[in-house]
Amino acid sequence: MAQGRLISRSLGSSRKFHHAQSAVPKGLGEFTQLLFTLLLAHTDDFGRMAGDAFTVQHVVFPTSARSEGEFESALKGLTIVKLIERYVQNDNIFLQVNKFEDHQRNLHKRTASRIPEVPSSSQNVQDIQEVPRSSALTAQNSTEEQRQERTARAPAGPPDSRVKEFLEWFQAEYTTTRHGADYFVNWSKDATLVKRLLSATDLRRLKLCAQILLSDKCEDEFVQQSDRGIGILAVKFNWASDRLAEWEEKHGPFGQETPRVVP
Repeated sequence: MAQGRLISRSLGSSRKFHHAQSAVPKGLGEFTQLLFTLLLAHTDDFGRMAGDAFTVQHVVFPTSARSEGEFESALKGLTIVKLIERYVQNDNIFLQVNKFEDHQRNLHKRTASRIPEVPSSSQNVQDIQEVPRSSALTAQNSTEEQRQERTARAPAGPPDSRVKEFLEWFQAEYTTTRHGADYFVNWSKDATLVKRLLSATDLRRLKLCAQILLSDKCEDEFVQQSDRGIGILAVKFNWASDRLAEWEEKHGPFGQETPRVVP
C-alpha cells in the first residue's frame, strides 16, 4: 500500500468538494474538506478503509480536537455530496472514496484489498448510506446517549491511578521500542481511551497488548502504516488480545512481570 496519495488540482474547484461545506453543521465545513484529503492518504490501493467515526478519528486525524460526533457529521456530509460511500459488511462500517482510480497513478501495482467492495445492489447501498437513521442504529444511539447522560449526572469517582501509570509506561516503551522516537501523550484523549481499555482487561495484559502493537515483528499492514499510538491500540485491541491469547495457549501464560519481548 502506498505511503500517500495524489490530490488533483481540480479538487479545490470541485462542486462536490465545495458543497461539502454546506452538507454539515455550521463550523464543520472546512474540517470536513480537510478530513476528505486525509482520508485519501489513508485508504488502501482501492480507495477503501474502515469507515466508522471512531476508527477514522484515531487513525486518520488523531491530533484533532474534534469529537467523535463531529467526525461522524463530517463523514455523513462527505457521503451526502457523494465524495465517499459508506457501507456495512458483517456489522463493520467501511468507506470507499468515489472516483478513486480516476486520480491515482501506478494502480497496476496495487495490493489486494482486505476490505470488501461496495455492495453492487443499489438498494443495499442506499440502505447502508441511511444507516444512521435505521431503526437498529437509532435504538443503539439512543441507548448510548442515555448511558452518557447517566454517566454525566453520576458523581465523579476517584481517578484510576492505572491510567496514569499506563500512559507513562507507554511513552517510555514507545521510545525504547520505536528506536528512540518520542511519543506525545494527549492526556485528555488518551486517558479516556486507556480507561475504556482497562475496563476490558487488566493493566499487565494491556501492556502486553501494547508491546505486540509496538514490536517490529508485528506484520499487520494496518499497524505498520500507523503511528502505533494509543488510538491505534484502542482500534486494534481485540486483534492484539486475540494474538496474545493464542500465544499463551501454546506456550503458557507470561509471568507477573511484563516481559521485554512479546509474541
